Amino acid sequence: MPRKIDRDHPDSPRSLPSPERRELIKALPLLFLVKPAQRIVLGATGGRAPEPGQSPSAPSRSPAQPRRSLRRAFDKLRSGRTVTLGFLGESLSAGDGASQAERTSMRALVTQWIRKTLPQARLEAINAAVSGTDSLYGTLRLRRDLLAHKPDLVIVEFLRQDTRREEKAVQKSIEGILRQLLILPQPPEVLLVYPAPSPLETLPVAWHEQLASYYGIPSLDLGPDAIQALRAGEFQASQFWAQPEGLLGEDGGLTDLGHRFCAERIIERLQAEAQLPPSPLARTLPLPLVSDELNYGEFRPLAELRSPLRPDPYWRLEATSDRQLPTHLLVNDRPGAEIGTYFEGTVLGLTFLKGPDGGTFEVLIDGKPALAPLTRIETYHPVRRLGMALLPGGLSLGEHTLTLRLLPDRHPKSSGQKVRLGYLIVGGQRPEKL
Repeated sequence: MPRKIDRDHPDSPRSLPSPERRELIKALPLLFLVKPAQRIVLGATGGRAPEPGQSPSAPSRSPAQPRRSLRRAFDKLRSGRTVTLGFLGESLSAGDGASQAERTSMRALVTQWIRKTLPQARLEAINAAVSGTDSLYGTLRLRRDLLAHKPDLVIVEFLRQDTRREEKAVQKSIEGILRQLLILPQPPEVLLVYPAPSPLETLPVAWHEQLASYYGIPSLDLGPDAIQALRAGEFQASQFWAQPEGLLGEDGGLTDLGHRFCAERIIERLQAEAQLPPSPLARTLPLPLVSDELNYGEFRPLAELRSPLRPDPYWRLEATSDRQLPTHLLVNDRPGAEIGTYFEGTVLGLTFLKGPDGGTFEVLIDGKPALAPLTRIETYHPVRRLGMALLPGGLSLGEHTLTLRLLPDRHPKSSGQKVRLGYLIVGGQRPEKL
């Protein structure tokens, strides 16, 4: 089971020693004093993905694949055909910190550049990013949020939130995303993007890069260029990161300048990729490098468990407009109330709505307390926001019973005991050609 990484633990990825981090910490007081730059200068090589053979070597399961180019997607754009561009990621892709996410975020700027550069193209941009979420949630929702749109080009960005999880669990999730994309009859071209770390953090790029190398996926690390620009005094840390102190909180993000900086590096890479020879379609996938357990996810509204014929008066429905939740939530505030269902799968998750009146509930699988993080779920939060708890595998194959039971205890700051349930998420191994 994945362990929660302690941000202050000496083995935490964010605490790993590196020359860049030590120098940044020493220079941090100065970084906030340098004069703001009038424009951002594109780096020469800092944002380039490593060439084959230069990236971290994959385990001996199979040799690293030559990196694919993104040329096929650009040929389709040049021809005037409809092209679907998908952004699958977290805070950077969602536009956190931008003054107007649909105009000044990295995602918006990259989309605007394609439309301006190739006016004949019919581009459909899909925002499949969810702030504050990691690649485990990404692989489980991929079929619903992106594959249904038949993407031609996908930019994947999850490294920052993945830092909170264990390496093997992260690699299982990234492998699940890549295998779901590459197994399609007309697979999209994929670019893995690693965001720029804030001054006091270190992001474990190698966790994702091993999978990129193994499957031949191009990648782009935005960190080196951002560090170089900071050292050169092109901007201050407080002008780039919405939270320059380096906290990995869900409320983090980049300023407009930070989003523009990242967009320019991604655009520079896309320009180069568009000139490379097209890569042939891969007709087969190699054996999984880590695991193929996370190649499928299914979302079931828990509101469907409320029987319309014999409704329980204590379980009621509440409408919501959150796009990551069903149209109706299943709500109860009575301690001891429970509801159950059956499921088949080795991966299990729940989504719910947190809020200032949130209560607490427990999860039982086959009559026994579920493993963490499903054991006991607290839904209190000062503001209403999406909550989720995901068990990333390990359940036995076959049918299981699921019971959700409200508990009498609650957070001391909560004004109530309401539990608002969204989706039941079931995943695991399924035939990859669905």
